[in-house]
Amino acid sequence: MSNGPKAESAPAPEQATGGYADCSDRRALIDNFIRKVKDAPQGRKITRTDIWTVAGYTDATEFQRFQRNDPRATESATGNFTRLLKLTPEEFIKNLRALTAK
Repeated sequence: MSNGPKAESAPAPEQATGGYADCSDRRALIDNFIRKVKDAPQGRKITRTDIWTVAGYTDATEFQRFQRNDPRATESATGNFTRLLKLTPEEFIKNLRALTAK
């Protein structure tokens, strides 16, 4: 009894996204953080640029790598952005204001 030709299975998420399995999760995490800061009392609209600036970076490269879960993202950058995304909106805005006051 033959089952016929085997159907190809869908690629694993890691293969389908070029090795970046939780890319959408990190992007969603960042989107949620931006929304949370905007909706907070005394909140304000922020951008991704604000996030990597508050994290202490002068260009977006490490943030972009973190966001897409690129294997080239450094452990320190991953730690910096993860820590920053755990801040309360008030703490983030305070840090952002401190940078823009300079």
